[in-house]
Amino acid sequence: PNLTKVELRPTGRSETIAGYQAREIEFTGSAAKGALWISDALPLPLGEKEIEAYRRSTAGMNAASMQFALAMAEAGGIPLRTVLTASLNPNGQTVTNEVTDVRRGPLPAELAGAPDDFARLTPGATP
Repeated sequence: PNLTKVELRPTGRSETIAGYQAREIEFTGSAAKGALWISDALPLPLGEKEIEAYRRSTAGMNAASMQFALAMAEAGGIPLRTVLTASLNPNGQTVTNEVTDVRRGPLPAELAGAPDDFARLTPGATP
């Protein structure tokens, strides 16, 4: 199956999520399907070059995660609600996430950088 392709389909439904008007876009891939609720007021802050780099960075993900990440990049906005259904076992699994608060401004210093217990590993090394 083509793991680097997802199909997007706007549903025409919209809701207010975290104070922003969001529109629903369903996505379907060979390993995952779901919905993204995107607000045009919160565009994805990436240009074509950055989106291509993002697409290349998904190569190491499992198939469902990769298709979900590609759908987010192709939808063109920051998702305020996501629904992902993946066939991880015979019953499948559905995960829903929703933003509850949006704040614009600089990232607080305590949220920037690596955690204190972060360790950089050499590729192929065992932690």
